[in-house]
Amino acid sequence: MDCISRSVQSKKAVHGFSTHIVFLLLMIPSFLAASTKDSTALVNQRITRSIKFSGSASFDEISATIQNTGSETINQYQIYVHESDKSNVRHVLVSFDSNCFTQSSNASKFIPAKSVINEESGDVVYSVPIKDGGLQAGETLDIFILMIRVGDVSPNPKEMKQSEKQTLTWTGSSLFYSPYKTMEEKCIFSTRGVNRGSFGPYENTHPFSRDFQSIWFPFREPVLIADYYGKSVTISHWGNINVVEHYVIRNVGARLKGEFSQVNHVSEENQNVMNGAVFRLPPSATNVYYRDAIGNITTSSLKRATFRYRVLEAAFRFPLYGGWKNDFWISYDLPPGDFLGNVPGSTEMSFVFSLQPTLYLEHLAVNQFDVKVSIHGSIGEIRRELPTLLNIKTSSISREKAALSVRGAVAVTANAKNIVMSQTRAESIAISYRTSPFALLEAPLLVAAMLLILFTTIMAYARISSNLVLSAEDTYRYTEALQKPIAQVLGIEALVKEKMKEIHVLLKDYKIPDQSKFFVEKANGILISLNECKANLIEVASTSRSDGFDGFSSLVEHASRMLLLVVRDVEELIAEKQTLVEMADKSSSKDDREIQFTSRISETLEQLRKHLSILSE
Repeated sequence: MDCISRSVQSKKAVHGFSTHIVFLLLMIPSFLAASTKDSTALVNQRITRSIKFSGSASFDEISATIQNTGSETINQYQIYVHESDKSNVRHVLVSFDSNCFTQSSNASKFIPAKSVINEESGDVVYSVPIKDGGLQAGETLDIFILMIRVGDVSPNPKEMKQSEKQTLTWTGSSLFYSPYKTMEEKCIFSTRGVNRGSFGPYENTHPFSRDFQSIWFPFREPVLIADYYGKSVTISHWGNINVVEHYVIRNVGARLKGEFSQVNHVSEENQNVMNGAVFRLPPSATNVYYRDAIGNITTSSLKRATFRYRVLEAAFRFPLYGGWKNDFWISYDLPPGDFLGNVPGSTEMSFVFSLQPTLYLEHLAVNQFDVKVSIHGSIGEIRRELPTLLNIKTSSISREKAALSVRGAVAVTANAKNIVMSQTRAESIAISYRTSPFALLEAPLLVAAMLLILFTTIMAYARISSNLVLSAEDTYRYTEALQKPIAQVLGIEALVKEKMKEIHVLLKDYKIPDQSKFFVEKANGILISLNECKANLIEVASTSRSDGFDGFSSLVEHASRMLLLVVRDVEELIAEKQTLVEMADKSSSKDDREIQFTSRISETLEQLRKHLSILSE
């Protein structure tokens, strides 16, 4: 026998009548309706438990036959989860259909039980309303309970070498934790249809009894947990639905001990390893791609297995051994006609889409689940229906920015924690919203407006640039034509600089009246030269204007006017100099007047020099 079972701990809580009265009185208000005589009157006639471990979660299938041994009608049945087990129990589902465990098509007949926490004991209490007016005195009823657990199976030992075989340990109570007395009970633990251990039958079990057992069993497959699973759907009314799925998968089986050997991995048949991922996509899926955090895969293939789905097989670059994790994405496009419909006689659209992971695992425990549906276009009133089996905690409807849209896109988001997703349970999101046929024109009108603005800008730029930008031939022609007037301006500039130096020296050396005759002759000669320079500038300006160089001609004319001012200032300076030299007194006012006049002429000359320099450049 490849499994070993032993009794680890036995805890039986025998509650007296008075103790049970006190416990029920202290329960939270929502359960005050379950009176003391209800608890004592209800009896579990027979409990049959079948615990099945799938590699990601344990499914505790409980068939309970209950009887009302009292005299009054009982309207609800209570399911307790011990305070130490509440972190492991992900879902508690209830059904009254005897075929719910044997037919996957009847999985939809399960309903989630509502829970509260008993503030005194810390236990989680689920209340199940009994149908058809309650359970009458003396009547019996069959109730079927499905508890989905994660974490009650662990590797033993915690680490193993690459070539070793994996052994797991299940630890839990073989008794159904119930507030009611149980007349007969038995428990079976199995993996993949193989019976690993049986317990019972137990008889006359008291309320709140527990009997801990452990089972060691070999398990070749990897024990996988999804730390994160996200699904993002983008709906475009122009003929496409894009889906992106994000997975963070972790192998929580026995950790790999020692170094990883690629040679041994290829040549030997190893246990507890995930070599790749298999995705079952809708049959109409196109534009499929896969990528992971490593950024590379060894092989991948996309094929049509049946008319119901397409299969994408992607081999990891590094296999997923115990303690390792992988972060990967898959994306594909779908035609809207398969999932988006129009409600007859109205402008309302309906969208129904499965939230099941396309990663093909029979069951997948998910620690964090996020879903987002973005609808592009002008959307009016919107409603959503979320699956009840996923224990959705929060959901919202908001607007976000979107390309080619004035109002943006409507985003419907929802998230859940600590859930188990199964391929046998259909869990879908349904969204209905109102839209206008004219909303489809929003995108093409925006595109047309953008193209119109673009073409107008290009045409305006082309017309403006043809007037402002010279061709190479025109540039050469204009440059050659301006060479002569530019050379003339440079010559005039040099002559003005030379004459201004002469006038500066002349004024400096003229100190006594005896030099008056020489000073006058020399000063008149300089003035004649400056007037000739002014006349030459006027001639250059006139010639340039006649040749079509209006801008250059205006600059030269401005220079000639400035030179005229300089000539006048020089004339005044010469006359003032003569007066100062011939003055009889040598007072300080003479020197001050000479300094002021010299400063004024220097400023005028500096302005002329700067203007001629710019003109020559």
